[in-house]
Amino acid sequence: AGGLRLRAGDQSAPLASSAAATECWGDYLEQPLTAGLRPEHLSLATEAEAGWRATVHDAEYLGHETLLYLRLAGMADPNPILVARLPGIRPFHKGDVVKLRLDCERLHLFGPDGGRK
Repeated sequence: AGGLRLRAGDQSAPLASSAAATECWGDYLEQPLTAGLRPEHLSLATEAEAGWRATVHDAEYLGHETLLYLRLAGMADPNPILVARLPGIRPFHKGDVVKLRLDCERLHLFGPDGGRK
């Protein structure tokens, strides 16, 4: 239990549990932060894994990879779009619900002042 969690809308996931991470982010607990993650650092979670629920807004098939344009479930503002870069061609349709795994080691967080941590 314990540790820091990243929350988006009605979803949350563990972010870090180390004392160093808690010390670094302790001043920002319960404050809004901006999270940045490259498309290649998102992947599909299995049924057994924890993940972020998202709805497919669009899919772009590029031959060697598929770009999925997604909206996180439970967000008050429906406009934020995530892009996931997945290997190969995968059939998706607008409205499909998927579960995403975020590579939290590659997550960039920005405090309310715009500073990166």
